[in-house]
Amino acid sequence: MLALPDIRPADDLIRAFFVDLLAAEDVDSARYDDASTIILFATTSLFARQTDITAEDLRAWNDELRGRLRAELESEQRPTRRALMLELLGGLALHRDPLQL
Repeated sequence: MLALPDIRPADDLIRAFFVDLLAAEDVDSARYDDASTIILFATTSLFARQTDITAEDLRAWNDELRGRLRAELESEQRPTRRALMLELLGGLALHRDPLQL
């Protein structure tokens, strides 16, 4: 089994990514996908004690992203875009709750 790298050197970059993302009004779907991947990796790193990002931050970011995607989904009419949003929502919903680790 490979050891996970310590991501503490990137903690501030991760926080800045979410500050920027959550402050933006028009978010490209690829950034939501990036955010989901970062949350997944950071949650795993939290479990391995390889980050100082808190479980509360990870949970809040996931909750905020899911809320935004739900709101966008309600007003979106294009079927392909709706399918993409549902896929992103599903991915975020499958993440382990960092508060339960």
